[in-house]
Amino acid sequence: IAPEGTRKKVERFRSGFLRIALLANIPIMLLVIDRRDKVIRLGPLWYPSADTEADRMAIEKWFEPFQVKRR
Repeated sequence: IAPEGTRKKVERFRSGFLRIALLANIPIMLLVIDRRDKVIRLGPLWYPSADTEADRMAIEKWFEPFQVKRR
């Protein structure tokens, strides 16, 4: 599930993907398509906590260094 929650440009990730993973008791696999280096980068498995806002902010921070495609 894409953390943006939509196909349009967003300023921040939504939290639905975190709530789904938490309720299903499964980790989230972080990955990014890095346009600069033309590779797919696999990140760590993220185990969501009950604090979805803190998780969302930390996951957004993980994505910061990568050049991602913007519509």
